[in-house]
Amino acid sequence: MVVLMARRATGSRAEAVRRAKELRASREAARARLDDQIETQTAALLGAVLEAERVRGRARVAAEKVLADGEASASEFERQAASSVRALRELNLTNGEIAEQCGLSVSALRGLLAQTRTDGPVNVDNEANTPMARSPLRAGHGGSLPADADPFGGRGRDEAEESRRWSLQRTA
Repeated sequence: MVVLMARRATGSRAEAVRRAKELRASREAARARLDDQIETQTAALLGAVLEAERVRGRARVAAEKVLADGEASASEFERQAASSVRALRELNLTNGEIAEQCGLSVSALRGLLAQTRTDGPVNVDNEANTPMARSPLRAGHGGSLPADADPFGGRGRDEAEESRRWSLQRTA
C-alpha cells in the first residue's frame, strides 16, 4: 500500500505541475494577446498624431501663402490710398480734415503715408517729429517720423498755416 500511495502522490504531483504549466501558458498567451493589442493601438495612435501634424503643416503653409498673397494685394491698395491722401494734402486739406471725411483716424493716415513712403520725406503730419500710432489699415505698423522729415512739405510753418487758413476761408 505504501507503494500505491507513493505512486498516487507522484501522479498527483505530476498532474498539478501539468495543470500549473497549462495555466501559465494560458496567462502568457493572454498577455501576448494584450501586448499585441497594445502595440496595434499605440501604432494607430502615433500614426494618427503624425498624420494630423502633417495635415496641419500643409494647411499652415497654404494659409501663409494666402496671407502673403493678400498682403501683396492689399499693399497695392494701400499705395493707392496713400497717393489719394497725398493728392488731398496738395489740395490744402489737413490730415485731420481728410480723416474726418473718410471716417479714419489721423494716426491711420499717418501710418498709411509712412508705410508707403517711396521717395524722400513725406508730409505725414502738421507738427515735426510727432509719434505715429499703429495703423488700423495694416497690422504691425509703428514708429515715428524720421528726424529729417519736413512736416510742412517744404513750405515752412508760416506759409503752411496761411495756406490752411486760405483753404478754410475758401470752403466757408
